[in-house]
Amino acid sequence: MALLQISDLTHYFGGLRAVHDFDLTLNQGELIGLIGPNGAGKTTVFNLITGIYRPSEGSILLDGQSIIGLQPHRIAAQGVCRTFQTIRLFSNVSVLDNVKIAFYSQIQSTLLESLLRAGRSVQEDRAFGAEAMRLLALFGVDRYAHELARNLPYGEQRRVEIVRALATKPRLLLLDEPAAGMNPGEIDHLMDLIYYIRDQFKLTIFLIEHQMRLVMRTCERIKVMDFGATIAEGCPDEVRNDQRVLKAYLGEEVEA
Repeated sequence: MALLQISDLTHYFGGLRAVHDFDLTLNQGELIGLIGPNGAGKTTVFNLITGIYRPSEGSILLDGQSIIGLQPHRIAAQGVCRTFQTIRLFSNVSVLDNVKIAFYSQIQSTLLESLLRAGRSVQEDRAFGAEAMRLLALFGVDRYAHELARNLPYGEQRRVEIVRALATKPRLLLLDEPAAGMNPGEIDHLMDLIYYIRDQFKLTIFLIEHQMRLVMRTCERIKVMDFGATIAEGCPDEVRNDQRVLKAYLGEEVEA
């Protein structure tokens, strides 16, 4: 059974069709890319998967069960987590606390225990703090643990955002333009990081990206959208040589 199965997914904003008959099968361990121009509907697909929007038509199955109509936090609790095109860290909170926030769905202590800082609350806080530090260390940003998130370099903020997503213990990780704002050196590090995440955490990764070098070198399969519809799909070489894609989106960038 596929981890995620999307069929005939369609969504309207008023009279505007943002996504039309989108189909996708994601199997465990795959690394799939979604590309297309601004306004093609890519982020809308992510918002539909994560419950921010409810689709007008179609189905979204996780492990064979529909997740349409579930609240975003319920979908996250089932193992679907994402990052955003614009970094969504709490800028005036420490890096450590930004990651600890992600453990909210794993809290077992009662509200009273949390208010009194007693019983399981103290034990959980210590455990979550230790796990957060372990994850930060894996990604080389533990030295920033007690810094405010806003004080970190841009590329390091991206790493922290990914760490926070991983703290939710996802099975499916959605990355929305993870290379946005990065320089070429940071993009090279990001490519290695994406492979590391997939292999170390045994995740399925679905990413949106405009950096063609990253997409072509990391993704096993790529879907291309235009005006809400899929116009091409296949391995990087197939997409690279698709004339509609070359003309509309990739141009000479595919040579990178």
